[in-house]
Amino acid sequence: MPRNRKVQSTPEARRIRITYFIIGIVFLAFLVASTMGHTYVYRRSRDSYSAMLQSEKIIKDITVELDNIDLEMISIAGDIAEDPMESDEAISAAFAEIKRLSTSYESQKNLSENMQHRFTIAKYAIQAYQRKINEIKNNPQSSDTTQMVYRQEIAPLQATAVEMVSALSDIGDTEIATMRHNLAMQNGFSNGIPAGLGILLMILLWVTGASQIRALQDIHEKEAELDEQAERLDRTRQKMFDAAHMNILTGLNNRYALESTLEDLIGEVQFNIAVFDMDNFRAVNDQLGYEVGDEYLVTLAERLKEEYAQNCDIYNISGNEFAMIFGDDLSDMQAQQLAEQVRQMLGSPVMVAGVVLQNSCSGALYHVLPSENMSITSLLMRLDSALHEAKRQGGNRMFYI
Repeated sequence: MPRNRKVQSTPEARRIRITYFIIGIVFLAFLVASTMGHTYVYRRSRDSYSAMLQSEKIIKDITVELDNIDLEMISIAGDIAEDPMESDEAISAAFAEIKRLSTSYESQKNLSENMQHRFTIAKYAIQAYQRKINEIKNNPQSSDTTQMVYRQEIAPLQATAVEMVSALSDIGDTEIATMRHNLAMQNGFSNGIPAGLGILLMILLWVTGASQIRALQDIHEKEAELDEQAERLDRTRQKMFDAAHMNILTGLNNRYALESTLEDLIGEVQFNIAVFDMDNFRAVNDQLGYEVGDEYLVTLAERLKEEYAQNCDIYNISGNEFAMIFGDDLSDMQAQQLAEQVRQMLGSPVMVAGVVLQNSCSGALYHVLPSENMSITSLLMRLDSALHEAKRQGGNRMFYI
């Protein structure tokens, strides 16, 4: 009987064993295929993400080079470059670097059609910017003409180029964020597989996890590089802003800063604004040289900051012309008295390079009401006319509007 039962149970047991064996093989094959597929997809995603980080770094490098070019152009247009030829060489080197970076960017794989299209537009904007700068370099002009061309033609082209590149960077940031999310989802899926799937699954997960850790370390390092690049870009832009709104010689805010302040004040609050111009200052430069004249202006600027910075905003709007904005906490009479004190101080004796210099000074003061709501140009023209009238009357006086 036992022998007969063993013989009778053998086919059924064999079928069970075969069934479980097939299920085990299918399960193992599914497990292996699933793990290999996940690893393959993850590596592809990781490579795409790394390529996107590299592309983003290239875009930020291009933006830095554009900002460096604009800093050199500001120096040339403002006639403050220590060595114009050195600035020209720096501009050429920056454009050469942008060309190299552009070639590197275009060789990147896994770029979307949108990014390729936006990069083509940005490249055309950079080329137009470069052509305009080359026109200026090949056709030297006076300082005033160069400044006008920079404000009216070069600066808008530079702004367009930076805007196009920044737009490309924004798209890259969005795609990087999407890839980071997908990588996180894949990593979560991989880590969420139950441990009970077996030793083989644990080994495969360990191998996959090790590759993921290495990939994440690479990603963190590249993200740190991008953060450092962004900080350097912010510092460069701050330097560019300071250079555009500050008189390099005296360290005072310049005409652009004055116009920016007036844009916020006109039509909103009442205030007093005064302008001052040193009478016959050209004679100082002609007789003693421009170095003495520059030192004279620096000394006057320091005295203005020391004595009046707490009462008003001070600007050096041209070589020997200063401006002050008094707040609405001062009455008209107080503003007139303070403006007259400033005019007398500017006309007082100053020791410069071992020589006592004293130049008279003329000024004009205008009380602006919110109801006037005039343009910045109109306001400055009225002040300029009043200043000329003070000089026409012999100088060394204030003219009140």
